[in-house]
Amino acid sequence: MSSIDLAIVNGKILGPNGDILRAGIGIEDGRIVSIGNEANLPRADEVIDAGGNLVLPGMVDMHVHFRDPGFTYKECFVSGTKAAAAGGVTTAADMPNSAPQTNTLERFEEKKKIAERKAVIDFGLYAFPSNLDHVTKFVEAGAIGFKIYMTRLRPDFSDISILDDGVLLDTFKAIAETDAPACVHLDNPDISGRIRERLKATGRKDHLVRIDLREASQVAEAEAAARAIILAEEAGVKLHICHVLSWRAIELIRYAKSRGVRVTAEMMPARLVITMDDLHRLGPNIWAFPVEREKHMEEIYLALRDGTVDAFGTDHAPHTKEEKAKGWENIWEMWQSGSPQLQYALPMLLTVVNKGRLSIHDLVRLYSTNPA
Repeated sequence: MSSIDLAIVNGKILGPNGDILRAGIGIEDGRIVSIGNEANLPRADEVIDAGGNLVLPGMVDMHVHFRDPGFTYKECFVSGTKAAAAGGVTTAADMPNSAPQTNTLERFEEKKKIAERKAVIDFGLYAFPSNLDHVTKFVEAGAIGFKIYMTRLRPDFSDISILDDGVLLDTFKAIAETDAPACVHLDNPDISGRIRERLKATGRKDHLVRIDLREASQVAEAEAAARAIILAEEAGVKLHICHVLSWRAIELIRYAKSRGVRVTAEMMPARLVITMDDLHRLGPNIWAFPVEREKHMEEIYLALRDGTVDAFGTDHAPHTKEEKAKGWENIWEMWQSGSPQLQYALPMLLTVVNKGRLSIHDLVRLYSTNPA
């Protein structure tokens, strides 16, 4: 019997029927080549004793912002993918809002070369469909999907927003020809913008006002979800809804799926563990809307368990301490809304499992199997 590079013994794996099995794992050239009775594994050059613990597959995060190129003072593919590996994430898909934006074939190829040179885990890259004539060429070049912002962005990113529904429909139709997913950031900026201005008019500048903004703006997300689903069904595109927030949007996704619309959705893991106490303590350094504030919290967990929400995606997006510090005095002056999450997402989700909210099988399905 020929030898293999690595064997993992004395471990447990998740079975296909919701069970947990004892099994050995054989690995050659970085790939699993055998799973079964340890006695039947080939001889290995290296053996790892799992100590009776669960051996999980690598997590797959389909929504990250590695900040490379253009913002490497915040993070780059080296630091970002090392953080992912430390957190048990072995594949990550990077969004295209770097600088310059990944909206031309030349920029896509350049970013791919940077990632190939720096990344220590597997990666995928999204593109912006700014030129519909190039959508197919993006996919041929390796793009795994297309990001679409249905919202107003700051001026230097305004050219990647799609606020015209006719343009959105045409974009969906062009993407549908490739069978790649159209990944949408939902918003109705006319609604959310008016809510934002009303809150600013009250004179509030504290960072907790964003919680009121998020709660009030859930109707904007739900309206955009309905619009995106209708247009996606018309175009025949695979629609993926990023970081879904509101229970209304979740109900629309459930209904669309029942009708056979090709729609998937992701949720941020941080939502399930972040508390109001955390927000008071960490302030603008964290950006997640806690599920504990939801009147429909049980419906959200049901959506994770029953397949309405298909995946976890962190929306990992680091910024510097100096950038975040602005939000303590005036949250309206801090546009940097993300936070680093890749290194902590799996531990956060294991906490949810330990509390009995989700099963370990749910976790792996949502953060490994489905995204892959």
